[in-house]
Amino acid sequence: MHRINYNKFNVILYFTGGILFYVAPTVLLFLNATKSLSFIPPIILILIGGYFYFRITKAFLHIIINKPMIVFTKEEYIDNFNGVNVKWKDIKLLSFEENKSPFVVFYLDQNSLFYNQITNPLILLFYKFEAYSGKSFRTNIC
Repeated sequence: MHRINYNKFNVILYFTGGILFYVAPTVLLFLNATKSLSFIPPIILILIGGYFYFRITKAFLHIIINKPMIVFTKEEYIDNFNGVNVKWKDIKLLSFEENKSPFVVFYLDQNSLFYNQITNPLILLFYKFEAYSGKSFRTNIC
């Protein structure tokens, strides 16, 4: 079994930055929203940064409980960050992609094996949009 852990420095940096530049301004805007249309800026902030901050918070909590981001076993790939397990026999192709950070890219025989395990509808929508590129899913390994 091989484990890939989160990059603690990056996660803690992003988590702290998120509190300073996302959570605090959003809360302050909500508290000061006394006029009828003044609730719109915090809603926009939530829509823009909410998904990102949710994922950083999840990674931060995994660091605290010492849960690895990814586990490779002989039988399956376990992605604790996305909350999915994929058996190696269901993976058609595996590749690596280097954009701003490294990704493991999975091509599955049946994408439903991955999608059926995702319970958050926003995350599911995100991955379904990504599937139009021909990839079943990809995971950031940094």
